Amino acid sequence: MKTLDCRGLACPQPVMRTRDALEQGRPQELLVLVDNAAASENVSRFLRRSGFEVSVNQPENALWEVHGLSSATQVEAPEQAPAAAPAADTESRKTLVLITTDTLGRGDDELGARLMENFLASLPELG
Repeated sequence: MKTLDCRGLACPQPVMRTRDALEQGRPQELLVLVDNAAASENVSRFLRRSGFEVSVNQPENALWEVHGLSSATQVEAPEQAPAAAPAADTESRKTLVLITTDTLGRGDDELGARLMENFLASLPELG
């Protein structure tokens, strides 16, 4: 099992380090240590999208252990959540999101593109 200590790193660095670890050689098991809930959620989402079964443990107040176990198949894109059927007596509402750029933020275009990718992947989860 490979262990990454990402405590003290601001998002999205824990996700980027996790990605780098997977690119260097796909480990069967990966343990990522982070110190905040947002990083725990982001690393978990990334590992699931990369084909890992994920569990999260919080043994201490400011420590999350994100454990990824490689499954047999690798998933390239997140599964889309099934569309909820509108209630019979209510009007179905939709939200339109207009995005005018390929990246989020300014500076590193690769990082901005990955942030945009994660943002778009999280939209279905927001309902």
